[in-house]
Formats: sequence, structure tokens, C-alpha cells
Amino acid sequence: EMHPDADGVDLVGHSNGGLVARAYMLLPGQRPLVKRLITVGTPWLGAPKPLAGLRTGDLNETGINIVAPIPAVRKMLQFAPGAHQLLPSKEYF
Repeated sequence: EMHPDADGVDLVGHSNGGLVARAYMLLPGQRPLVKRLITVGTPWLGAPKPLAGLRTGDLNETGINIVAPIPAVRKMLQFAPGAHQLLPSKEYF
């Protein structure tokens, strides 16, 4: 609940944080609490890296392949909701 003198909050989201902030705003009763949403680098149409990761398991640029071999990463991503939610949409292509 907001302070009685407040007229709302400003949310700033970077990358996936923009998607999370928008999802929050769409929850019942939350929109009046948010005055503005500013996003930077938010993948509104999806992102190509999750698709590449699901296909190959190679996410070496993230450093994860140092602790998890490529086949294990590929298998893990099959069950990672975040990876599926970030898959590129038809509009992306």
C-alpha cells in the first residue's frame, strides 16, 4: 500500500527486468500503483540466445559452460521456463 501523499511509483527495468515489471503491472490492482514504466534493452519480441542455447547448449559467453558441460546445459534449458518465455516471437523474425 502506498503512502497517502504518493501519486505512484516509477519503475525502471533493464532487459528481462522490463518484462518482469510489465507482468507486475498487469496483475490485478497493481497498475494504479505504477505511475511510469521505463525500459531499456527489453526484449519485447524475444531474444535469440535462448533459442541457440536450447538447440546447442552452448552458452559459453555467459560463463555457464565452465561449470556445466554443453549437454547438461542443453538438457537444463529444456525445463527452464525463463528460456522458453524469452524465445523469439514470429514478429522477431
